[in-house]
Amino acid sequence: MFSRPRIMTLMLAVVWLVAAHIAWGVVVFERGRSEPTIGRLVRQDERSIVILIPQADGSQITREILRSQIEDLIVVVCPDRLAALRPENPAEYRDYAEELASKRKDPDALVTSLRLYLIAAYLAPETLGHSCLLAMIALARDPREERRFRAMAFLLDPKHDRRILRTTEEDRAEEVIDEGRHGLLQAVRAMRRGQRRAALQWLERPSVHQELEKYQDLICPEQFRSWDDEIPPAMLRRLLTVEWLLGRAEDAADSLSADRSLAWSQIARQRELAPVVPLTLETLTEFDPRESIYDQGRWRRP
Repeated sequence: MFSRPRIMTLMLAVVWLVAAHIAWGVVVFERGRSEPTIGRLVRQDERSIVILIPQADGSQITREILRSQIEDLIVVVCPDRLAALRPENPAEYRDYAEELASKRKDPDALVTSLRLYLIAAYLAPETLGHSCLLAMIALARDPREERRFRAMAFLLDPKHDRRILRTTEEDRAEEVIDEGRHGLLQAVRAMRRGQRRAALQWLERPSVHQELEKYQDLICPEQFRSWDDEIPPAMLRRLLTVEWLLGRAEDAADSLSADRSLAWSQIARQRELAPVVPLTLETLTEFDPRESIYDQGRWRRP
């Protein structure tokens, strides 16, 4: 079982990673070391992994860690999976986007899923375009982006079903108040603090139970219920990871709500009008779908 100082060290480490907002961050638990190594995954093979580790002065150091020394490795988005994608197989972009969409509470998984759906739609607009845009609607990061995704899905729909363009106040309320995410975060924190009864009370809520199912690759509901006050060390790491992912999601939601665009009337009054950009797959998001090759940490055109 971890000592209290080590638990606090792990918590501070994951909070630091959230604050640094490292793309495709990894948390490496090494044998014989009390503190995890946190950084950005550069490459990996059967023998070792190479990560960039941020320093207090803003610089980064490169470190190779042998797999024989790794006790546990947590990666949300896999660079090797991205590097294996090829434009001649657009469905593979869609398939990996679907996997990452199930982990969309993590900001890295969310933005990568959006990018992959967009690339798949661009590479095969007639066969994949409409379905990919429908999937992107559920991943929209704010109401304005959701409207753009709906409009693009309508344009790519052979039947041009106008119902795609509609949203409901109920949907908006679910975006503003994500009870499942908040409840699961409370349950995880309570379990980590030894407040098992309170944690299980949170888990009894259907929305919280449904949220936990999204993290079954880390912790399943049955495992969550089976723990007593002595949580096994390996599962404690998984519990900390879920708390980290949920915390990142809340940070991202707060950031989005603080950065909402001005209403059109406000923009007009401030004379900040700009040319309207045509709605195309190339202009739909900040990602360029023509950059479909992931190479050495960057997206580029074939």
